[in-house]
Amino acid sequence: MYETLLCLAMYGGFSDRGFLRLPFCPIYGGAACAIGLLLGTPAEGNLAAGIGRLARRYGWTDGAAKAVRYSAYFLLSALFATAVELSVGLLFQRLGYNLWSYAGEPYNVKGLICPSISICWGFMMTIGMRYPYTWLMRAAKSTPTKVLAVPCVLLLGAMLADFIICLLFS
Repeated sequence: MYETLLCLAMYGGFSDRGFLRLPFCPIYGGAACAIGLLLGTPAEGNLAAGIGRLARRYGWTDGAAKAVRYSAYFLLSALFATAVELSVGLLFQRLGYNLWSYAGEPYNVKGLICPSISICWGFMMTIGMRYPYTWLMRAAKSTPTKVLAVPCVLLLGAMLADFIICLLFS
């Protein structure tokens, strides 16, 4: 949504920002899922637990522990998402596709990553994983597995078909 809205504001119209035909942009979802698995959310999970242990060990106040937790989450998620963006960009360049370019941005690396977008990644991941992701996970945990399986299989099938079609016909 971020990129679509940004392009709408900048260019005055809708722009397909992905490499797939359907409205999927797996780089964002993939990075968010990996961050969720590795770090958890800013409020719970591996990173929060580790910082909680440090806070108890060193007697930090709740406010200080929370500030460290959110700052560390922001930094780690920005770095991880930027690494994913760079890896995917290099892979697609190698395949002969240039999906995006930050060449006009200061301090860019090969036009694939730049500090301003990395900062956006950090904010989006921290806020997104704290609120919408947390709410969605609570809803998913209260939904029977068989009910969740159907849309998951359908979405996975659609993404795989879309990816194969794009590779064969692009």
